Amino acid sequence: MDSNFKVRDFDDFQTPNRKPWLILVLALAVIAFIVYRIIVARTNRLGGENEKVAERVDTVEESQESSTSFLPLISAGAKLEEAGSCLDARDKYMQALELAANDGDRERAEKKLGKVNMLLVTTPRSMPEKVDYMIQPGDKLERIARKFGTTKELLQKSNNITNPHRIRVGDRLRVLSGKFSILVSKTCNDMIVSMNGQFFKRYRVGTGEFGKTPVGTFVVSDRIPEPVWWCPDGKSIPYGDKENVLGTHWMALKATGDTADVKGYGIHGTWDESSIGKSVTAGCVRMKNKEVEQVFNLCGVGTIVTITE
Repeated sequence: MDSNFKVRDFDDFQTPNRKPWLILVLALAVIAFIVYRIIVARTNRLGGENEKVAERVDTVEESQESSTSFLPLISAGAKLEEAGSCLDARDKYMQALELAANDGDRERAEKKLGKVNMLLVTTPRSMPEKVDYMIQPGDKLERIARKFGTTKELLQKSNNITNPHRIRVGDRLRVLSGKFSILVSKTCNDMIVSMNGQFFKRYRVGTGEFGKTPVGTFVVSDRIPEPVWWCPDGKSIPYGDKENVLGTHWMALKATGDTADVKGYGIHGTWDESSIGKSVTAGCVRMKNKEVEQVFNLCGVGTIVTITE
């Protein structure tokens, strides 16, 4: 065979003599695209990492800000509370609330305060807002409660009285004389209970759909445990029935000052806890049953209630 014989000389199998420029260009384009994607991915990843670093820095700065003023007070209060020094713990938590630098700090301090405040007022523990009283002949819990502006329910609970109809002359009671007030925010769907103008406890509530809850100043005009609900059509729903929308307690509201007179509105419990924190009621302020009982025990007839948008 001739050594100069080349495959491309066959008529059946000829290959072009020109170089494959098109294939080369396409290959380069694919490589360039891959490199571009790698660069973009790395840039995005670095950007995300930078954002996370920035967030961590902000968090650290926020934590450092809290640790220099807020956290030591919370820690000190917790130790005092654990040791049974609830009054001193309350003071630390109150200071922490005043120094709260953000919503998280405020919420944490309020929860601590709410817990220790309830412990103080519902037990025989001493506190500046309580006075010692000796039971006199003819005394009843209702009469003592009215005298000091508290409720018979709180008087009974805080003194561990098992039978309110059998109190003995000469026995000593510790009676809370602090004055409670209530502030309801329709926008936030929450309620702040204050005592003597200071924060006592915050609750989540439900308010009226389409803004139906009236705004203004009111007073508690009536208090009914285990209430019957009278439907708009006149039908009565007994206490305990799941169709009774009033839950376990009812506190009627009466307008005061320049607030337009309204009827049928109040603060009450509910069996439907999923409605709490929402604007879904017919206009009343709705609470969890276990929480409306707390407010019911604290707040007597005449308690000032302010409702804001």
